[in-house]
Amino acid sequence: MTVGSRRGSRSGGARVWLLAAWAVAASASARGPAVARGAEQQRCVHPTDELSGAVQLRRGCVYDQSFRIWTSNTTLSCDGAVLRAREGYALTVTGDVDGVTVQDCYVEGGQGVAVRVANRRDGETDDALRARAPREVVLRRLHVSGSDNVGVYLHQHTIGVTVRESIIEGNSSAGAYLAPYGRGHRLLDNRIADNGHVTPEGRPRVGWYRREGVAVDASSEHLIEGNDIIGNAFGGVLLYKNCEEHAAENPDSRPRTEHARAVVIRGNRFADQPFGVWVAARQSRDLSQMGCGDPTPYDNPLVTTAIYHPTYREYASAYTDFELPWVSVWPDFAEDAVVERNTFERIERGGVRVEDDRARVAGNLFVGDFDYVFVGAPFRARLAGQPVADTLIVDNSYASLVQPPAADFAARLALIPGEHTGTRLERNHRACAFGAGWLRHGEATTASTDACAAVPRCRDGAIVTGVADDCDATSDAGPGDDPDAAGDDEGGNASDTVEDGGPAADDERLGDVDAGPTDGSPDEPVMEDGPDNDAAGAGDDDDLDAPDGDVPDEGAAVGDVEGSEGPIGVGADRDLFGSCASGPTVPVTGALLLLLLSVRSRPAHWRARSSRSAIASRLLVGPVGPPE
Repeated sequence: MTVGSRRGSRSGGARVWLLAAWAVAASASARGPAVARGAEQQRCVHPTDELSGAVQLRRGCVYDQSFRIWTSNTTLSCDGAVLRAREGYALTVTGDVDGVTVQDCYVEGGQGVAVRVANRRDGETDDALRARAPREVVLRRLHVSGSDNVGVYLHQHTIGVTVRESIIEGNSSAGAYLAPYGRGHRLLDNRIADNGHVTPEGRPRVGWYRREGVAVDASSEHLIEGNDIIGNAFGGVLLYKNCEEHAAENPDSRPRTEHARAVVIRGNRFADQPFGVWVAARQSRDLSQMGCGDPTPYDNPLVTTAIYHPTYREYASAYTDFELPWVSVWPDFAEDAVVERNTFERIERGGVRVEDDRARVAGNLFVGDFDYVFVGAPFRARLAGQPVADTLIVDNSYASLVQPPAADFAARLALIPGEHTGTRLERNHRACAFGAGWLRHGEATTASTDACAAVPRCRDGAIVTGVADDCDATSDAGPGDDPDAAGDDEGGNASDTVEDGGPAADDERLGDVDAGPTDGSPDEPVMEDGPDNDAAGAGDDDDLDAPDGDVPDEGAAVGDVEGSEGPIGVGADRDLFGSCASGPTVPVTGALLLLLLSVRSRPAHWRARSSRSAIASRLLVGPVGPPE
């Protein structure tokens, strides 16, 4: 069972939120060091900074050395000791080594933990560099916090590093940074929380310069699975290709020629942050302060008033530079992303934002009334003639918590007219309230050794007795188990292809919008106080540019502008079919950890949307012109 959150009844202008913690499977591993960090710590000195063989540090000690592992078949067990480097990384794994394990360490301050390749040799290709990257590196049961840079830095050309069962929290920049030309990293069963909120000097980050839990920069084929990614300043996982920032001022800067491609984001929990996942996160961002060295097809700077579609102001997930009169943009690339079986709850702006091709958004659970999926890219679509292509949104479940609830799954989508093509919606259904949490459509309320046994399970918002969707439908038992009669989700739609170029969208949506309050928003634009050189002092000659070298110069305007919020857009009618989502049955396991009660006011854009639920049930399609 996937457990999300539930809200209680609403009284007056306030909403009572009943937030249930996740049920944790009995087999799940503990996160962080297996040995508790003692209250009493003494300063200790290890005989050497260069570690090899089997090394065990002393429990109860604080080491302010910067350790390096250059030798294959090395295991470092900190046994609960604290690594607190005076400068640079507390621990670096580097060189052409095999079989390195680091475990049970508390890493505090400094610049966290790094895995890197030795410096590039003259004429060496990217494949040659990857061939001599450290191999079979496992970082497990770590607690990494308070870094002046990222928490865990997997440097350029590194391959196959596993970070698991760790806690990565409270770091200045991203929690984990997967650098360019890397391949096949695995982030498994970690807690990645509360990163990217402050600069190394302790000033709050604002606007675009807040950072995410996991940054994937021009590296590919990674697996991010089973993590709690919560409370990060800007979002959970952002996929992008750096535009060769600060190329003129950094003589070691080189362009990224690879993309953030084929990243699998599966079975994670995203909560309490503006975005969950953003595919091609710099596709529509103003990069005029970044000194980009990449070529661009756009005639920068661009006047924005003729580019943004009016519906952008209707969606919280359409986070962009509305108030800047002109912007400078560069293409971004993060194709073939897979976002599946995740849970998104208490998201401020958008669950999944898609700005590159062939993304698959499948089997996720969305709890709440934010924008579940955004698909669009204004500059690429309208200036380069390349709308976002072939997004598949399939087998997802949702729980709308406003009263009255959202009309259907489509009422929580932000599909921007003229900016996407070949988008398909298939078998998206209501979730079922169960206990203190939620069941996805098709999930059973009890465990069964027979996957095709007729047991109580979720069917489009109602729990009925039947078999899994991928079993023989004729064996379902009990009346009312016909999936075609299961609440008529999205009109029971089985498969819709949403193509631009169809009938024109209903223009009434453009003039009747409850914008809601904007004063006092936590995302009001603020001025950043100066440059932020997070990676400085790392002693890393192979760094093309730091993951956080994109903070504006002093006095630069930060484009953190929230657009007006209002009802969802409308479009052409769709063919409606009855069908249930397919997917594995997940047994109900684990225990309820926490019950939390809080009161929050109802956002204005929820009021506006629920008041027009009949309109909100239709999709954004149709050709459009420039904003009026």
